[in-house]
Amino acid sequence: LPAVGSITIEASGAPGTVTIKAAGNLELSGNQVSIKGQTGVSISAEGGKVGIDGLQVALNGQTQGEFKSSGILQLQVTVVKIN
Repeated sequence: LPAVGSITIEASGAPGTVTIKAAGNLELSGNQVSIKGQTGVSISAEGGKVGIDGLQVALNGQTQGEFKSSGILQLQVTVVKIN
């Protein structure tokens, strides 16, 4: 879908679902990429790892935050600041 400007995909009926599937890799790229959900956002990898990389990474929980691992949880940093 080549376009000059922008492309909007909207599913306005109930349940209003948009699905994108790829037999190979799927890439989203742009100057800034945002993913928003009204009631939640889930990211999962059924057969591998989920990686988040950046010059700065912030994870914020307004009411609660949690890290869980059924195996080893490793934290490797130069300096640790708690509270």
